[in-house]
Amino acid sequence: MRKLKAIPYKDFTSDRESDSGWSCIKIAFPWILTAGLMILIFCLSAQKAENSLQTSGGFAEFLASMVHDDFESLSETVKIKILGDCQFIVRKMAHFSVYAMLGVLSLIACRNSKFKLYGIISAAICLMYAISDEIHQYFVEGRSCELRDVMIDFSGALTGIAAVMLIIVMLKKIRGNKHGTHKRIGNF
Repeated sequence: MRKLKAIPYKDFTSDRESDSGWSCIKIAFPWILTAGLMILIFCLSAQKAENSLQTSGGFAEFLASMVHDDFESLSETVKIKILGDCQFIVRKMAHFSVYAMLGVLSLIACRNSKFKLYGIISAAICLMYAISDEIHQYFVEGRSCELRDVMIDFSGALTGIAAVMLIIVMLKKIRGNKHGTHKRIGNF
């Protein structure tokens, strides 16, 4: 009778093929999310001014009612003034927030792609997209191209980028402390 040889257990998760597959997903997924957000921004920018105002109008009314308890009892002229101010805030916060997310996603995509200056490249991508977005709005009915919006967009992107870079530095310090490789600097 023939003796059967035991087949050693093979951990398939450590194969080169598995690693390269995971690496490909790790690189591609953030780029796909970044492109998806850019498409969303493009679509929102393609809205005519009337539609864009309706989109932010609901949020502005909610904000106005939160800020002014007696909003419904105010005169129409005061309501219109308050709504205009709230709508401005809502629209600029939307610019800032969406571009902060774009900064986060593009930074992760650049870092996972192993770009050496991933923070600078991410910031450049966001700035160029903010500029192109405003130029695009120039050609949309009722919309305009404003340097102020480029600055708000870029500020949001830089905030998102800075937040992720801070988290990366903190995680590196935590990992360094766990492995005993963290160097103490001064009294910190």
